[in-house]
Amino acid sequence: MEIRVAARKKLGYLTGDTQKPLELSSTYNKWCTENFRVKRWLIDSTSPDLMSLFIRLSIAKEMWAVVKKTYYDGGDETYIFYLNKRVFTIKQNGAPVHKYYSQL
Repeated sequence: MEIRVAARKKLGYLTGDTQKPLELSSTYNKWCTENFRVKRWLIDSTSPDLMSLFIRLSIAKEMWAVVKKTYYDGGDETYIFYLNKRVFTIKQNGAPVHKYYSQL
């Protein structure tokens, strides 16, 4: 998700670098439109089950904070390696899961 947003030059909406202007500001409407666009990208990148965690938040930065807190702490590479290894060693009917499901 972060790559998708950064590639569109809107990463500031996730990091907070692109601050919400005052409602009376001439840039407020543009900010709102772009914030909604970034929120839409985040929503489109998640499954319906996960959307309920953050869909009601009003600012993309808040949504991103929930996603990061829930799914990635940024510092547990050992656990990520363990999960990746486990994914590729799980078997279903004697075959690796990815092969079993591709045959299915």
